[in-house]
Amino acid sequence: MQCERHRHTPMRLSPAGGVRIADVDLSLPLSPQSLPQPYGLNWRNALRYSALHLIVLLLAPVLPAAAETTAAAMTAFGLTGTWSDDCAKDPAKEGARLTYSPPGTRTPSYRFVLFDKDGNKITVSSDILSAARLPQGKLKTVTVKTGTNGNALQPWERVPVETIIVKVGPKLQSVQSRQINGGRRFIVDGQIVAENSRGELQTIKPAPLWERCGG
Repeated sequence: MQCERHRHTPMRLSPAGGVRIADVDLSLPLSPQSLPQPYGLNWRNALRYSALHLIVLLLAPVLPAAAETTAAAMTAFGLTGTWSDDCAKDPAKEGARLTYSPPGTRTPSYRFVLFDKDGNKITVSSDILSAARLPQGKLKTVTVKTGTNGNALQPWERVPVETIIVKVGPKLQSVQSRQINGGRRFIVDGQIVAENSRGELQTIKPAPLWERCGG
């Protein structure tokens, strides 16, 4: 004797939004596809998508912005080019000149050319390890000297130096400069200084103002 099959009736939702068991056709195999649309796979996928979308929206405001590259900071600050304490001086005989290379695929660098008291030309080459713009129109650089007069420095001689550069009208001035990690100081509050082994400072002279040279 065969059992009486349940009457096939459409599935309905209760006023509370649920499914009444009495309205489910138990003669059919239950699957997500046989449930009402809100309980099917499409509804589950939509729920997962909505939850993921909400998480993205909540996290978006706190995600850090991409850091500005050294090249971008140098360009935005206007550092590239040749600078001098007096562009009218003959660069082959006198004065001092700083030439910052245009940022490219290689490590940014600069060349510092000056003359000692006897008129001997000194050329110092340095790499710019990092550059970051600061509030109030300042630029912080970390540089390391790589050579003097064409002679490369040994690795242990290459000590990174952190410098804060500011704009004074159209000119530039280094207002702070010292070896990283609290090392020797070279410029303090816009003054070139000499520091002895006890950490005592002697002020030498104001740090120069650098004007951009054409050509």
